[in-house]
Amino acid sequence: MTRKRERLVGQIAKQNEKRERLVRQLAKQNEKREELVQQLARQLRVESLYGIKAHEIRKIVLKPEGRCSGQIQYGSVVTMKDGSQHAIKGVNIKYELDEREV
Repeated sequence: MTRKRERLVGQIAKQNEKRERLVRQLAKQNEKREELVQQLARQLRVESLYGIKAHEIRKIVLKPEGRCSGQIQYGSVVTMKDGSQHAIKGVNIKYELDEREV
């Protein structure tokens, strides 16, 4: 019986390792999903505030507009895929899309 028991213990250990691996994979997937949800929320916020759809942006140029409290203030010129341009004073649109917490 000890061989049978050892075999069962080995099988259980393998199952536990597999389960732990799956739990780690799920945690990584949930982390990635949360990042994507945050990115989508930022894109929708920019679209609602400025009428700019992130998937239609071809180029963003930041223009320095001066200093405030020792920090450089930027405005943005956004070029869309259709060639139109949107000038947004006082807003760093790259920051709004990439880094700002919603």
